Amino acid sequence: MTGDLTIDSMMQETSPRTKWRGWMARHDLTIFFVLAFLFSWYPWVIGMVRGKVSGPNPLGPFIAALVVT
Repeated sequence: MTGDLTIDSMMQETSPRTKWRGWMARHDLTIFFVLAFLFSWYPWVIGMVRGKVSGPNPLGPFIAALVVT
């Protein structure tokens, strides 16, 4: 008998990457909406700081979808 602990179970318990991926998997829709908002409206914020008129980035949701997947 080798016991209950295996290398895979020890890696899953201690790996911060696994915890991060698990958290992202549980909150993927929320992360998508936040990133889509940020990627869409950051040009407008930069334009306001510079004093120029700018609109939202139409590729924001697409970029957010790529990041989340």
